Amino acid sequence: MTTPSVSSSEQLLAILQRELRDHFKDGERFWSTRQITGKYGISNSLAQKVTGQLVGMGLLRTKARSGAFVVKPRRTIMQPRQKAIAFVYGEWRNPMGDALHFQVFHAAEPELRRAGYALQYVVLRPDDPDWRKHVRQLQAEGAILSSRLSPEIAEVLRDHLPTVAYRDARHDMDAVVPDYEEGARQAVEHLLLLGHRRIAVLRLPQSFYEQWYRGYELALHEVGVPIDESLVWDMPTAALRLAELAGKRQGVPDAPTAAFLPNDSTAITLIRAAGIAVPEDLSVIGFEDRDALGLMEPPLSTVQIHPERLGREAARLLLKRLTNGADDRPVIHTLPVSLVIRGSTAPPAAQASPVRQEEAT
Repeated sequence: MTTPSVSSSEQLLAILQRELRDHFKDGERFWSTRQITGKYGISNSLAQKVTGQLVGMGLLRTKARSGAFVVKPRRTIMQPRQKAIAFVYGEWRNPMGDALHFQVFHAAEPELRRAGYALQYVVLRPDDPDWRKHVRQLQAEGAILSSRLSPEIAEVLRDHLPTVAYRDARHDMDAVVPDYEEGARQAVEHLLLLGHRRIAVLRLPQSFYEQWYRGYELALHEVGVPIDESLVWDMPTAALRLAELAGKRQGVPDAPTAAFLPNDSTAITLIRAAGIAVPEDLSVIGFEDRDALGLMEPPLSTVQIHPERLGREAARLLLKRLTNGADDRPVIHTLPVSLVIRGSTAPPAAQASPVRQEEAT
C-alpha cells in the first residue's frame, strides 16, 4: 500500500483520523512523532501540531514518558453534547511534551470533568492569519490560558469568554500563579547561608521575572549585601559570563560564586553550553523543578512550583467564575512554593564567611 503524500495539517489530520478509526483499538499506543514524521515525510513540528489536535479532539490521551494512547468513543443512546473548556496554548508543538504544561492540563481535567466539562486543547498563534476567526468559532464555556500565549490573543479571549491564566498574572484577568518573589527570596537565602556573596541573577523582560528579581533584591537586602549591577544578566551576558567562568575561576576578575538562573530549562541550557563545572566552578539554583527526570548531573537545586496545584486551582477558579458571573476586578490566587536542595549548590570554593542563620531569617 502506497503511503499518501502530505502537504498540509488538514490533510495529515484526516489521514490520522482514518488510521485511528480503522487500524487501532481503544487503549492501544499510537505512533510517536518520530514515526509519523518518517512515515509521511513531514516536519517534526507538523507531526507535533496534528498529534496535539488529536489530543484536543479527545481521540488520543497522553501519558507522561509513555506516549499517546487511542481513545475510542463509547456508543451511547442520545447522549447530550458535553460542555467544553478550552486549554489554550501558544505553540504548535504538543504541550503534552512539556512536563509543566502536561501536569497542569491533567490536574485541571478531572476537576472540570466532575463539574460536567470536557477539557480540550486548542492552539492559537499570532502568526496564524485566521486566529481571530478561530476565537470567534471557539465552542467553549471558558478557557484556561497558558503563559506561552501571546498577550494580544489572551486579551481577545478575555473579552470573548471567561478566562483564567496560569503561571503568569497578566492581561487583567483571573490568574493562578506561584509565589515567585518568595521562591526567589528562599533560593537566594539558601546561597547566602552557604557563604556566597557574589550571586548572579538572570533578569528577563517577562512580568514574572520582575517578581523573581524583587525576591533576589529582598534576600540580599536582608543581610546587607549590596546589589552589584554587573551580576544582573540578560541572556547574552549570562552565556558570555558562564563561558568565561568555565574551568578558570581564578582568572576571571570579580567572578560570581553562585547564580540564580530561573527557570530550570534555561539554567540547564546555559550550563551545558558553557561547559561549566557545577558546583565546583559555580553553584547554580533554578526555578520550577523541571529536573525531576534527571536532566542534569549533579541534580539541580531549584524552587518547586507544584504544577498539579496550579492546574487544580485554575480549574476551580474558572468554575467559580462560570457560576458567579462577571466581576469588575480580576482574582489572583498566589500559591506557595517549595525550596528543593540538591547537588548543584555548595559552599564557594574560596570559602566566604557564612551568613549566620539569624541574619538571613
